Amino acid sequence: VGLAAMEQRGRLLSTGRRAGRVVHRSRGRPENMADPPSPMGMNQVDLDQLAVQHGGVLTRRSLGYAGLSSGAIGRAVLAGRLIRHRHGGYTTPAYLESLGDDRWAQHALTVKCALASAGPDAVAADASAAALHGLDMFGPPPDRPVLVMPVARHAKARPTSTAIARAARLPESHVTTVDGWAATTVARTMVDLARRRQ
Repeated sequence: VGLAAMEQRGRLLSTGRRAGRVVHRSRGRPENMADPPSPMGMNQVDLDQLAVQHGGVLTRRSLGYAGLSSGAIGRAVLAGRLIRHRHGGYTTPAYLESLGDDRWAQHALTVKCALASAGPDAVAADASAAALHGLDMFGPPPDRPVLVMPVARHAKARPTSTAIARAARLPESHVTTVDGWAATTVARTMVDLARRRQ
């Protein structure tokens, strides 16, 4: 199931709240025929929609907010309903399938996982920022996400051995967010990429 199909399916669902839980009811069938929640805490439609809302990346924290315990997360992984991605992030089979063979889109997913792991002050940079922005790039993406840890706030960032982390003083005007994920602006990204190629 592709991402477009997931979103289309999501639009066919109306959402109600009862006892603090989101209950989805599909058009054209009785309320008592709605998909029941999985014994693991959420049905697959809920997980797929949650993944879309979070840009494909689900962390233990976001899954916990959605009501899944550590045990439920583990069982969902074993059942193939969640896929453990790099840097401690998770995604769903449907979201991963929606990326197809697009290596830059796959890299963007890895970058988001790295940002979630590195801490709130980490910023995607260089080719990794380009991947988040969806810029057209030549050649393959980097093997590891490229992150910048601002010097003034470096103590709050958690460097990761599976990402290229650089300390740099980034003006606030050079940092933006792409669907909630921190990245250098398009202008700063293009300048950085040009410098790396010189």
